Amino acid sequence: MRTLKIRLPMMVAMLMGLSAPAIAQQVFTGLGVEYIHEGFTDPSLPENQDRITDNVWITRGESRGIFNAAQEPSFQGLGEFSPSPVGTRWAIGSADQYQSLTFGTWGSVHLGNPGGLVGVDLVMHLVDDDIYIDVRFTEWGGITTGGRFAYRRSALNAACNAADIAEPFGVLDLADITAFVDAFINGDPAADLAFPFTVLDLNDITAFVGAFTSGCP
Repeated sequence: MRTLKIRLPMMVAMLMGLSAPAIAQQVFTGLGVEYIHEGFTDPSLPENQDRITDNVWITRGESRGIFNAAQEPSFQGLGEFSPSPVGTRWAIGSADQYQSLTFGTWGSVHLGNPGGLVGVDLVMHLVDDDIYIDVRFTEWGGITTGGRFAYRRSALNAACNAADIAEPFGVLDLADITAFVDAFINGDPAADLAFPFTVLDLNDITAFVGAFTSGCP
């Protein structure tokens, strides 16, 4: 830890120079949220929509594909040539690898066979919010199910960020920087943000800076 102690004044100066982040590109991984869309329901009602953000409300009618009720009244187009869900772009893969993926419409990913995406790891880009999330469809029903489908996706919430370690939660400010510095100096697990875990080193400092500047939605 001797080398780290020598660098602590520099670390403190660097962290104290951070300002609260504006809304910026964000990446959320994991499949912590399950959405089940029951068949034969009204897609215009909030209870039949997965309202991920103010700009993206995923739903489906009694047939055809999913659409974004926040930006379009119903599914548009036909099969793989549909622009729906408007305001989203899709790719096969995981959100943490988004920079190396090729994104297109949902239709261009399923190529006319939405059911073929069940069990496939996908990434949804919420264009207006500039957010990338993991998605995995677990069910896709045909006409006889009244449009039933289900998927799991990444969770987005106010206290989502690894840098949000001090009250008030949901706000990244000087209190979080101070808490991180104190935790790092004292060997507190709250500062253990990066691999190798259980070891506090430069990787944790870099992870904190990245998380703080990314912000929370």
